[in-house]
Amino acid sequence: MSLAISIGSFIRPSWHLGLALFWIFYMIWIWRNKLSKRIIALGVVFLLLPVSLYAKNYILFDSFTGSTWLGMNIARFHTRNFVPGSLSLVRPFSKISEYKGLYDEENPLIHKYSNEPCLNGEDFQNIRYIFISRAYYKQVAPKISIRHSLAVLDFGVEKYLKSPGNYFLLKSFTEKISGPWKIYPFTDLLSYSLSPDEEVNVYQFIYPFMIIVFLISIPTLSKKIKLIFLHLLALSFLYCFVDPNESHRMRMEVEPIFYFCVLLSPFYVMRIWRQIETKFVSRFATSKKIR
Repeated sequence: MSLAISIGSFIRPSWHLGLALFWIFYMIWIWRNKLSKRIIALGVVFLLLPVSLYAKNYILFDSFTGSTWLGMNIARFHTRNFVPGSLSLVRPFSKISEYKGLYDEENPLIHKYSNEPCLNGEDFQNIRYIFISRAYYKQVAPKISIRHSLAVLDFGVEKYLKSPGNYFLLKSFTEKISGPWKIYPFTDLLSYSLSPDEEVNVYQFIYPFMIIVFLISIPTLSKKIKLIFLHLLALSFLYCFVDPNESHRMRMEVEPIFYFCVLLSPFYVMRIWRQIETKFVSRFATSKKIR
């Protein structure tokens, strides 16, 4: 289980290292009566695999983070104060030329990779975006408020439940669709556009349905199934909060697990129903004896 979660952590940088530490303590606690020192050691080793991603960024780019774009991602939705002569005047993920004079071109790290074509091009892999992202983070992080963060999360959840049909890897297929289901921004075969900003889609039903089933069936779920659900919810939260504008696209990476859970849901619903029925019959029989 810990190995599967660790491998999954390499899917998306928004999977934070803190989750690894959380799952270590979570699994040690729920299986505390069955774990040996050997199993605990293996679990810790597997769950610390994501550290290699952080270590790589630290060794190569002096950034102990899963994504060197973290500052720009957060600044997309948390930058509200525009300070003259600072990065706040430039939209995050703008062209590198628009940031001229707003970072130190003489930084040793820039000189270190000056002869690397892939790190000096006109794309987001440019080494300079590391310093730009750091500058965004330093400017935005102290000003993040709980109230605004909740508003960002609300936007992310709304986007999370939209269709990822405008994702560029899918456009070659979806653009061939004709008729009322023709591809529009944020729509595909599984969603219908009501207006430019509103749609009805299957995702709006699948995910809330599975969360409700999960919450109701918690007492009947095995510890491993609970862990899978909790991990999905944690990832979903990070998708909606860290980069809410793309949360629907990032959701695609865990969708197969949701669909698998939908197939299992009748089994859990019936189990819940049998438990309710058993309790009702038992209470009815008890009350009848008392009479």
